[in-house]
Amino acid sequence: MPERIGWTFSVDVTGGPKLKARESVDVEAYDKVSVTVPGGEEASPGTATVEVQPADDPLDLRLLAITASRYDAKLTYDVHAGSATGAEDVALDGPQLLSGAGAVGLLRQPPQSLVFSNGLGEGEDVDVTVFVARKALVTT
Repeated sequence: MPERIGWTFSVDVTGGPKLKARESVDVEAYDKVSVTVPGGEEASPGTATVEVQPADDPLDLRLLAITASRYDAKLTYDVHAGSATGAEDVALDGPQLLSGAGAVGLLRQPPQSLVFSNGLGEGEDVDVTVFVARKALVTT
């Protein structure tokens, strides 16, 4: 039986426009993973890997949200799809929400895992949370 997941976002410009969006998606599976990406230097960053989905089909992924305890261009992630990599060094310089196959498609590969790299410096650990909602992988 599908689960219904809702999300909202809002952008308010003081004295200017306001944007609001609300959406819900029906999914069969979801995961929330929290990891600490250890600090390292730019030449030798600390890393942590998060498994996102087992399938190769980007249409299976309905929602991908990534938040962190700190945002910076030196905090990045690579998308891995099996043995291939997709978008390289995506900066995690703000919260990220990808909803729908079109947005997830910007990563160029169906994300099976995300490898986070932290080049902020020794002792500058960052906590990252990944939330993913998808169709269930059914095998017979």
